[in-house]
Amino acid sequence: LNRLVYVGGTIPFGTNQVLVPPETPKAEFTHYVVYTKNWLQEQTTPVAHLFEDKVSLVINLDFPDYDLDFEDLGGTLAWQPPLDVSQVVHYVVYLGRENTSAGCDEVNASNGTSDAVLNDSNGSN
Repeated sequence: LNRLVYVGGTIPFGTNQVLVPPETPKAEFTHYVVYTKNWLQEQTTPVAHLFEDKVSLVINLDFPDYDLDFEDLGGTLAWQPPLDVSQVVHYVVYLGRENTSAGCDEVNASNGTSDAVLNDSNGSN
């Protein structure tokens, strides 16, 4: 089954770009295809472009907790940058209730560094 999904609908002549919103599901697709169209018909053979979906995960998270109180955190959360940083603009650190993004509170937005300091002013208690 060869299935196509519109990205941006019909795009007017004179426009040469379309925004693919963040979090657009990739599903089973591997290419963007662009057809030209006139008032009578759509081109039968499109131009195709293989897309590369980049993933940039930090590695080697480390957090020695130096706050001696049972219900408080304090110390430096450190990590190594992803192997491919070509798409990384900044890091965002959350306190989470699980190992997913569900139920998280933002702690610190870090611009290009590989650590974040956790203390009471970051909402860690």
